[in-house]
Amino acid sequence: MQKRALGRGLEALIPSLKETVKFIEIDKVVPNKFQPRKNFDADQMTGLIESIKEDGVLQPVAVKPLGDNYEIIFGERRWRAAKAAGLKTIPIIIRDADNKSQLKLALVENLQRAELNAIEMAGGYKALIEEFNLSQEDVAKIVSKNRSSVANTLRLLKLPQNIQNEIKKGTISEGHGRVLLSLPPEEREKLYKQLLEGRSFSVRETERIAHTRLLRSGQGKKKTEKKDAQIQYIEDQLQKALGTKVILKTGRKRGSIVIEYYSNDDLSRILKMIGVKI
Repeated sequence: MQKRALGRGLEALIPSLKETVKFIEIDKVVPNKFQPRKNFDADQMTGLIESIKEDGVLQPVAVKPLGDNYEIIFGERRWRAAKAAGLKTIPIIIRDADNKSQLKLALVENLQRAELNAIEMAGGYKALIEEFNLSQEDVAKIVSKNRSSVANTLRLLKLPQNIQNEIKKGTISEGHGRVLLSLPPEEREKLYKQLLEGRSFSVRETERIAHTRLLRSGQGKKKTEKKDAQIQYIEDQLQKALGTKVILKTGRKRGSIVIEYYSNDDLSRILKMIGVKI
């Protein structure tokens, strides 16, 4: 069975309404200020421009009134391509959407039509969490991803801005970024520079290098050290129960449980699950 791209998120965000398509002057349409996409892939845009030159805009752009103009809710790629193709008018559907609905619609539409880069995706997830007071689980349901996938993408925002910029440009991948997150700042910067110098390390090779550097700095565990099966089982059960990464550190007489969270909202969710009132 073919998996739907948006799960049930789109139906929840876009009510089924009887809508009328109309054509208006393309210059009366302005970009969506809540657009999560910051970069538009040149190759994808070129293909879309050529398609529009040949067949026109086949799917209308959703907009909302804004003074004498109309602001895009979703469909900015089509609008940009139509302008580049020299069209004077564009088909639109007018919808009434507040700012928050606009942000949701723009993010979900982008996820459906053209993949955002990992940093744009993380920024969109963060906006949904902060603007709508959603949990990572809520966001995961909207975008049809696992909560762990949403959490891992959000963690990329902890990287320094220069590394985030390279992920945006595609110089290094999201996988490389996750590996860099595991290193202390000095080692992270060294490995980052190696990646930029054109040494085409795969993500797996980068993980191996990072592990070696952690061992040298005394912060990593030797591969020969195997975690006790009972400890691993407890960690797995805690992670399933709490929906986040949990590390159980044990000693001869005492130990500790480390529970990770990725936003204030995520912390509140975890505290509520374990019965802590704040």
